[in-house]
Amino acid sequence: MKRIVIFLTALGFIMNLGAQNKVKITESEGSTSTYLCSDIESIDFSSDNNFSISFKNGATNISYEGNADRIEFEKQASNSSVSIKRADGWFESGFIEWEETTGYSSFHVYCRESGKGDYTLLDSELVRNYGSFFRADVLGLAAGSYQFKIVPVKGDEEQPTLAAESGIIHVTNHDRSGYAHFNYTEGVGAYKDDGTLKDGAIVIYVTDENKDQIKIPGYESAGVGLGWLLNNAQYSKSGSNTYTENASNLGIYSITKEHPVVIRFLGKINPPEGLTAYNSTNNGGSTGDNGFMARMKDARNLTIEGIGSDAMIYGWGFHFICSDMTGEYGKNFEARNLTFDDYPEDALGMEGMQGTINASGTVENSSSASADICAPVQHCWIHNCNFKQGYCANPAESDKAEGDGSCDFKRGRFYTLSYCYFEYGHKTNLIGSGDASLQFDISFHHNIWNNCASRIPLLRNANFHFYNNYVFGDMTDEEASLSYVASVRANSYLYSENNYYDGCKNVCQTTSGGVSKSYGNIYYACFGDNDATIATSRTQNISSTCKFTYKGIDYENFDTNPTLFYYNSSEEKTRAYITDAVTARQECIKNSGVQKEDSDVDVSMNKNSVSEAIDLSGGTFSATIGTSESGIVYTNISSSGKFKGQGITFRIDEPVSIELTAGSDSYGGPYLVKSDGTVIGQIASSATFELTSGTYFIGSGSKDKESQIKSLKMTVR
Repeated sequence: MKRIVIFLTALGFIMNLGAQNKVKITESEGSTSTYLCSDIESIDFSSDNNFSISFKNGATNISYEGNADRIEFEKQASNSSVSIKRADGWFESGFIEWEETTGYSSFHVYCRESGKGDYTLLDSELVRNYGSFFRADVLGLAAGSYQFKIVPVKGDEEQPTLAAESGIIHVTNHDRSGYAHFNYTEGVGAYKDDGTLKDGAIVIYVTDENKDQIKIPGYESAGVGLGWLLNNAQYSKSGSNTYTENASNLGIYSITKEHPVVIRFLGKINPPEGLTAYNSTNNGGSTGDNGFMARMKDARNLTIEGIGSDAMIYGWGFHFICSDMTGEYGKNFEARNLTFDDYPEDALGMEGMQGTINASGTVENSSSASADICAPVQHCWIHNCNFKQGYCANPAESDKAEGDGSCDFKRGRFYTLSYCYFEYGHKTNLIGSGDASLQFDISFHHNIWNNCASRIPLLRNANFHFYNNYVFGDMTDEEASLSYVASVRANSYLYSENNYYDGCKNVCQTTSGGVSKSYGNIYYACFGDNDATIATSRTQNISSTCKFTYKGIDYENFDTNPTLFYYNSSEEKTRAYITDAVTARQECIKNSGVQKEDSDVDVSMNKNSVSEAIDLSGGTFSATIGTSESGIVYTNISSSGKFKGQGITFRIDEPVSIELTAGSDSYGGPYLVKSDGTVIGQIASSATFELTSGTYFIGSGSKDKESQIKSLKMTVR
């Protein structure tokens, strides 16, 4: 048995061939696989005809066990007309970019799982010309390793001798933690849980140029134009100018009744024709609404998603609504990788119907909290989206100048909002339309709210899990108008776990029987109300009145009940992907929002560069407050040591004990924080902390108010 390991980084004659040189494997049946030398860490031969290839970028090893006839090294053809800029994988997708090429304005782009089978041609819509470069995206990939091939096209003919192959990209699965997928394997949206499209799925590509000409092959009679197809609620709404008795044959319902549908948006999409009217019942709108909504009624297995990082829904929004009482429709809705901006009413809203059904089949008691959710929106998953601020120049109601909501959920069950980014929103997340509105089994995780005013969330009649989120506020930002984070009302129970609250005003306010349990959260420079019960253990129970009365479900302590919640009772922890709050903040910055163009994201909380460490060669160091020395930087600080925000930054290269004294302020004193976001402690008057090596800063107790440091001394441990 031979075991030979070839380390390509050690083979200068191979690496000198250039970044596009390859290892080529020919298998017994004649198929070939190629890999870039620059991607390969090693080739491990365990015997004459068994070997495996390992990669530098974390991609899965590929093994050949007696099925390869030949291994050889190839130099990339010097006449290739394709210069690849970069290729990378993301969540269940990948992309490749290449330079503009003289003489070729068209390319065919292929993708395959690395080392497995033939290349598959990508849809032409996924290949775009950005002027100075081209880009192609591939979606619906299961986790694994993949390669691209780009082939120039002249006339209608491919030029295979001028083709170029990418290195191996690594694709990971989306995080499907949360209530939308709780005890559910059908797949939310048009995709299966492995990331691939559901069988029979219809894919629709939408640009700003074609949006009003969209037709669905085989369903031409359902409507022409995206707005007329998606806003199908208008056809069955009494009082609408477009009401018809033929409503069930029109729009998105008639299509998703038979097929899963994914609508893929490319670039900036302005409002299409056929949306709801402003302050009117025309096109299914409502008096008091700003309009421009696509009200999708009783659809199912529907995904709306953006291609790449620049897909934007501009000046309009979506409602996913349910009136179906069979449970077959109004479910499995997904929105991913989209930016929403300047929406006049809502960016995204999901809403079902509530009440009890009498003997004649009509709905009664629609405003009773003891009623049923008779037509629930359910299994809805909104993730990796950006929500900017809404806008309406002449709002139909005075409080809707910035829209009416970024992403709302009403009268339904099994909803997850994850890995989204909200910026300067006025009213971000409404859960429940009024104190009698019912909605249960809701999860928010790995989202960022950046200087948003309120409703994070506003919560009514719900059991709600809020975990691994990052809520950021800074009262010194002139664009920020902070009011409160969470408002917990109407017998709701909010369980807040391992979140990072940074500079927040009124973290939690409770009323009308609402309660909140807080465990593992970090609060830095927060002020105002926090009505949550701070639990000392994961299993601590708190009293609540959260119940789904009609169905007899008691959510009083849902967070420790494995029949009602993704909870591991034997290990006493949440059964989901969950980390400590410091790690969660960093991962939110890296992964939340739409597809990142740059994977190298700075997650440090430190705003100041400190190139050297404090000189501790004498065993101690005492700072002269306000006077910069080697290893310590002062920012906007007075001679008496008063400052706002981050005032003192320092670096140490060995463990120390630090002694601090602070002046009094109205916010509990300044904070000592490590650059990764770990809060070491707050200094009310004097404090001593044990520090390891690293960069630290001291920030004021409230970012817009003064704190004071009088003395700082370090002693080597």
